[in-house]
Amino acid sequence: LGGVFGLSFIGGAEALLSAAGAAREVLPSAAMYMRIRALTMPVSALSSVLSSALLATKDSRTPLKILFLVAALNAVGDAMLCPHMGVSGAALATAASEVLGLALFGGVLARRHLLPDFRLPSLAGVREFLSFV
Repeated sequence: LGGVFGLSFIGGAEALLSAAGAAREVLPSAAMYMRIRALTMPVSALSSVLSSALLATKDSRTPLKILFLVAALNAVGDAMLCPHMGVSGAALATAASEVLGLALFGGVLARRHLLPDFRLPSLAGVREFLSFV
């Protein structure tokens, strides 16, 4: 779902922002920010799921610590990138911090053996699945 919304935000950023009432003078910058951020929408959605998995184990401290690190990295990234890249730098800093958050959530869950064993299906498995469709 994050990928679907991300693609629609990339292709229709100006239209969506105009419909939301964005002022004409900020539209190019806002659209650039939206496009960059849209690329990491699936990352953001998955991070939310993994954070919820930790919360389901009654661990609220680890997600809090990870989100604090993500916010700190975002602030440092903004300070470093915005003076040179403007709004694009802010979007890149946010995207990079979200990717770090996903890696941290995934790492914690993997160490605790809480991630399912993901494997690509075999060709025979795909054929069997398609026979039902």
